Amino acid sequence: MLVLVFLWVVLFFLAVGVAVFAIFVAIPGVRPYALSAALWCACWGPCIVALEMLAGLTIAAQGLAVHHWGRESIPVPGMPVWSVYAALGLVGTLLLATAVAWLHQMLVGRMPFALFRIYATGVMAGMGSVAGLVWAVWLAMLEGIAGRFAGALAGIALLTVGFGALGWRFARSLRGRRPEALQWISTEEFDGIGQG
Repeated sequence: MLVLVFLWVVLFFLAVGVAVFAIFVAIPGVRPYALSAALWCACWGPCIVALEMLAGLTIAAQGLAVHHWGRESIPVPGMPVWSVYAALGLVGTLLLATAVAWLHQMLVGRMPFALFRIYATGVMAGMGSVAGLVWAVWLAMLEGIAGRFAGALAGIALLTVGFGALGWRFARSLRGRRPEALQWISTEEFDGIGQG
């Protein structure tokens, strides 16, 4: 049951990442940051799961210690202490997600266009599979619909392929501006001159 909760948390943050990606793509000025913004949201899922696991292990360890040595010898933190742990965990997650998104934006901005196009296709296909999973969950919650399983599989396949094709087709618009410092690639490579 706990594993299912963890999977739901991760799926939720992946779905939020897809929604944020769509919002960023809809606004031309911030479109080059869409992939990094989606990654920023996606980082929250595993971090929240890690915090949940750490809290659970801590509570279990405290319970075992109290059971083994007695309540008076082991101080059990109260709710204010857990609130501080939660706040520190959320601040740590915010900093980690921001650092990952910043590093991602820096590295992606220095890829040759051909490699970036393949990367954007793969990432967007992954986003399509997340959207397909959300579609499948929605279909599973409906009752009285014949062929829900087939519809869910078809939705996952169509959204994965469709998003991947859009990533291939519109990779140039997801591309950021040319790097001004530490150029690892030539201007021709960056702009994709002579490539599709």
